[in-house]
Amino acid sequence: MSQYRLDVRDKAKQQLKAVLPERLRRELVQAMLDLRDEPRPQNSELQRELQDRYRLKIDGWRVFYMINDRDRIVTVLEVRPRNRNTYLSVP
Repeated sequence: MSQYRLDVRDKAKQQLKAVLPERLRRELVQAMLDLRDEPRPQNSELQRELQDRYRLKIDGWRVFYMINDRDRIVTVLEVRPRNRNTYLSVP
């Protein structure tokens, strides 16, 4: 299977810059890069009205993304900390 291309939206790039500590930022970046080979890791699919969106859970943070299988593109939409409002406005 060929790799997917990773497209990170500007908003996600800005949000990623705000992540501290550096170790966590590197972990988030590596998880996003891993999506190129495995865009649907276990427990990544969202439910109900968010079925076309996916998320990674990493140490209290969430990475929201979409998958375009036809063009083989994973688009990272947002990177945000997990709190009670995290899933109220998923992009």
